[in-house]
Amino acid sequence: MNETNPLLESDILTCPHKGIVQLKGLCGDLLEVEGVGVITKSDLLHSPIIGCTNNIAGIPTPCTQVSVNYHWRKNAA
Repeated sequence: MNETNPLLESDILTCPHKGIVQLKGLCGDLLEVEGVGVITKSDLLHSPIIGCTNNIAGIPTPCTQVSVNYHWRKNAA
């Protein structure tokens, strides 16, 4: 039996450069687990990222928001 756990506002997600994704559920009190808001797919998309240290050739180029790479295929081998 597979267990899945929802993504919650209290969870910590980071970009590869240690920036922190600011998680905020938009469903308010309607979708909670033990009083903590659940993050839906649409909540996660475009969530801001704070504190990313990425730089390219000495130029700060921080990650600023969560995005989706549509080139990934579901169940790709």
